[in-house]
Amino acid sequence: LAGADLPQDSLLDGFDQSGLITGETSLSAREVFYYHVQNELQAVRKGKWKLLLPGGEKRFSYVDDPVRTGPELYNLEEDPAEADNLYQRHPDVVKHLTALLEKYKKQGHSRPTKN
Repeated sequence: LAGADLPQDSLLDGFDQSGLITGETSLSAREVFYYHVQNELQAVRKGKWKLLLPGGEKRFSYVDDPVRTGPELYNLEEDPAEADNLYQRHPDVVKHLTALLEKYKKQGHSRPTKN
């Protein structure tokens, strides 16, 4: 959209969102979102579900997030304030999101790769 040439010698961890920006579609090109604070992976979201990892040493100074002592799972459609931790009640969702996190950590990026 900006008219810039993309580097051909490196893998970009990005998705073409031009259709969403221009209004040609209402759907994001990205299905899974990985949350980082600086270079520390802290959470993953897919659809309505967000899984937060325990710990998380890095913080943004302008956010007063509590320190997580255990993993947390939230249904963002029903609980956008992340008040009701559903981790114990949805082991299947936890397993799926954990697998996505492990794949992401192994690959080092979230772009789909050709096999």
